[in-house]
Amino acid sequence: MIKSRLLTPGPTPIPERVQQAMARPIVYHRGAEIAALVKEVNEGLRRVFPTEGDILLFAASGTGVMEAAVVNLMRRGDRALVIRAGKFGERWGDVCAAFGVEVAGLDLPWGASVDPGQVAGRLRADPTIRAVFATQSETSTGGLHDIEGIGRAMRGSEALLVVDAVSSTGAHPLPPEAWGVDCVITASQKGLMTPPGIGVVTLGRRAWEATERSDLPKHYWSFRMTKAALEKGGSTPATPATTLLMGLREALAMIHEEGIEEVWRRHARHAEAFRAATGAIGLEVFPECPSNALTGVLLPDSLDARDLAGRMKSRYGIVVGEGLDRLAGRLIRLSNLGYMDDLDVIATLSAFEMVLREMGWASALGAGVSTAERVLTEMKQG
Repeated sequence: MIKSRLLTPGPTPIPERVQQAMARPIVYHRGAEIAALVKEVNEGLRRVFPTEGDILLFAASGTGVMEAAVVNLMRRGDRALVIRAGKFGERWGDVCAAFGVEVAGLDLPWGASVDPGQVAGRLRADPTIRAVFATQSETSTGGLHDIEGIGRAMRGSEALLVVDAVSSTGAHPLPPEAWGVDCVITASQKGLMTPPGIGVVTLGRRAWEATERSDLPKHYWSFRMTKAALEKGGSTPATPATTLLMGLREALAMIHEEGIEEVWRRHARHAEAFRAATGAIGLEVFPECPSNALTGVLLPDSLDARDLAGRMKSRYGIVVGEGLDRLAGRLIRLSNLGYMDDLDVIATLSAFEMVLREMGWASALGAGVSTAERVLTEMKQG
C-alpha cells in the first residue's frame, strides 16, 4: 500500500474537516442559509489578508477573477504595466491583451523578483499607465515579489495596483490598505485548503472608482452587480458554489483557530526547511527571492524533472510539481502550501533523497532530512 501525498502548489491537500463540511446536505442558494454562509466566509477572508475593503466571491478559477479584475478596472485603450517574471505574470498580459488593454511589459528573467524602483521609474516615464498588474508569489518559479515595496514606490501615482495572490494567500500577508494595493485576487484551491472553484476579489476605494469608468464588456464578472446582490440578498447574482463555500467556511475556521500569524510562521518554517535541505543535498534553490508557498529546485542536466516526479509518485505516492513551459524538465516544485505539517516536509524530503540516489545523484542519504529536522526544531523553539 502506498499512501498518496499531494505536494503540488495547487490544488493542495484538503483537510478531513473540510471534506466533511462539503459532505453536508446542499443548501438552497437563495435561502437564508446561503446569506449567513456568505457572510461568514467573507468575514473569515477579511482576516486572512487582512483587509477592511469589500470582498466579492465568484464561482470561478483564479484566472476567472484575473479576467474579472481587468474588465472591471480598465477601459478600452488603457495602458497597463504588467510585471512578467513567470507564467502567471505573463497571464496578466494575456488577459489584458484579450480585452484591448495595451500592455507595457516589465519583463524579467523567470525567477527574478522586480525591484520596486523599476516600477516607479516606468510610471514616471509613462504617466499614461492606468494600472500595474503584479503577482505576489509566482507559482511557476517559486519566486516572490515585494508587493509592499511596489505599493510604497507607487505612492502619489494615479495608477492602480492589482495583485494576483492566488498562491500567496495564507503563506504571506498582503494587507491591501496598508500596502497601497487597490485590488487583490485569489482562489480557493491553494492556501485556503478547499477544492478549486471559488474566486475571491478584494476591492478598495480607488478600485471602486475605476469600475465606474470602465467600459469593457462584462456581465457575470460585474463587480458592481455582484456587490449589489450581496447588499440586497446576501448572496451572488448567479448561482454560488454552495458546497465549496461550506468547505471554505470550515477551512477558514481552521486557519483562525491556528491564528493567521502562526499560519504565516508555519509556511516560513516549512519553506526554510525545504530550502536548507535542498542545499544540503547539493542542489540549487531556483528563485532569487523565494516564496514561502513552495520551493523551486533547479536540477542539473544529468537529472530530468519529469522522470524524478514520476518516480516519486510511483515509488512513494508523493505528487510534486514539475517546471512549466521553459522550465519543463529542469525544475521540481516542492509545495508546503496549505494543509501541511512538519512530518509532511520530512516524508517528502526522504522520498526526494531516495529517488535522487536511485537516479545516480551522489549525496549522502539523510543529509537533507537531518538539515530540515534541525531547521524545523530551531525555528519552532525560536
